[in-house]
Amino acid sequence: MVEPGQNPHEAIQPDFAAAEHALQRQLLTGTSLMDDQAVALLSKLWTVANDRDKDNWDACQAELAHVRQEVDQAAEEENVCKAQEEEELHIMICSEECKKYKSKYTPVTDALIPIGLVHIPSQVALTQMKKGEYVELWYFSNKGIRAAEASTTKSSRHNDSFVFVHDKDADAATLVPASSVTGSCSSGLIEDVDLSWEEFMQASPCMIESMEQSDWPQDRINMFIEFWSSLENHPWRHSDDAFSQKALLVYQGVQRKRWHIAIGTKHSWSLVKLCRITLAETCQRVSAQSSCSGGKSLAPGMFSPPPT
Repeated sequence: MVEPGQNPHEAIQPDFAAAEHALQRQLLTGTSLMDDQAVALLSKLWTVANDRDKDNWDACQAELAHVRQEVDQAAEEENVCKAQEEEELHIMICSEECKKYKSKYTPVTDALIPIGLVHIPSQVALTQMKKGEYVELWYFSNKGIRAAEASTTKSSRHNDSFVFVHDKDADAATLVPASSVTGSCSSGLIEDVDLSWEEFMQASPCMIESMEQSDWPQDRINMFIEFWSSLENHPWRHSDDAFSQKALLVYQGVQRKRWHIAIGTKHSWSLVKLCRITLAETCQRVSAQSSCSGGKSLAPGMFSPPPT
């Protein structure tokens, strides 16, 4: 027999012919067995017992190996999961870092320096466009673009303050740079009704491009394209009557703002088809307010649109 914990494969069969096994031989020879026969029987019994111990040993070792494998596999899976979690956390942190400091992480292109004005609206306008809310066309005119560029250059030299802004979609307060809410470029803001045709023609295609970049639904983009095209191709656009031309711009300014107010309600409508009655009334108001100003052309801020 082997000692507990001893490998039976390493056990050495005793010499049963030796003196220390005399008592065992005597017990067997008392059963009419010769001494050499008793030695052979003892050897055979030991071999049978050792073979049994070997089988038990091998089974235990196999079970231990299986348990060790499961433990090692569980530890490896835990390490893999931990590494994945750390990698995902790193990616999330990098992503947040890239969002927070977009200018720092934007890839450098091999494009040449642009000639002339680069049409990048202010952060105020881009934030509102991303939300799909009303934005004055002036932000996308040449004057608005230059004001945004000047504001960006100025704010880059000074630490910007932060303010809490309520996000209606998330129903939560978010800390954002004050310039993204009330940028200094807004100081020269011109309402749509006071834009000139030149400013309108500059701004409308730029706003369409911003709509596409802000992932506005295609049906809305198409509506504004048709709406503004209808105004640009309207007979009044090239009329000798300055009030008729002005009426088209006022109509655009008033109706676009009204559309944004109504779009979230059951009373929404499309801007594609121009309303002749409303357009005629708009022209009459433009003419009437011009008469009140002594017959002079309407200056910016002079026209008062009807309450929405």
